[in-house]
Amino acid sequence: MTWDELQKQDRADLGAIFSTREGARFFSALLDLCGVFRLSYQGEETHAAAFKEGARNVGLQMLHALEEIDPQARQRLRDADTEREVTRNDDDDEFYRV
Repeated sequence: MTWDELQKQDRADLGAIFSTREGARFFSALLDLCGVFRLSYQGEETHAAAFKEGARNVGLQMLHALEEIDPQARQRLRDADTEREVTRNDDDDEFYRV
C-alpha cells in the first residue's frame, strides 16, 4: 500500500466510525480527554503545561481530520457532547455520565 492509499484508507475508516452515533460520542470523549477546548497553561508548571499541550495537539489534529471529512463535525460533536452531559443522581449524591 502506498502512503496516499494508506491516508485515503485512514480517512475512510475515520469517516465510517464518526458517522455513527457511538463514534461521535467516542470522539467527543476523546477530544474532551485531550483538552482541546481548555487552556494548557499551568502557571509556573511548565512541564505540566507542555504535557497538556501535547495531548491538546493530538486532539486538534483529530478535530481537523474530522472537519475535513464532515463539514458538520463540530455540530455533531456538540450533539454528542450533549448526550454525554453529567447528570446528578440524587439517590446517592454522586455524578454519572449518561
